[in-house]
Amino acid sequence: MLHLDCDLYSSTAEVLDHVFTAGLVADGCVIFFDDWNCNRASPRFGQRRAWGEAVDKHRIENSDGGDYAVLGHRFIIHRDR
Repeated sequence: MLHLDCDLYSSTAEVLDHVFTAGLVADGCVIFFDDWNCNRASPRFGQRRAWGEAVDKHRIENSDGGDYAVLGHRFIIHRDR
């Protein structure tokens, strides 16, 4: 389980890049984003933007695990492609 309470795009992007570059995310890991629906839920900002860029950069295979709480969202990691 990886719970990201980074709030901003830059800090979320930095953490995601580090954990995927270092191979710290195992198959089956669930990643929780606590501020997923901030910034009017726009994919151009915040955690949504950081996740989209990380998926593209690291070729992350994942499933959408759905929302949790009011602003949160989760993804299940299957393996790096």
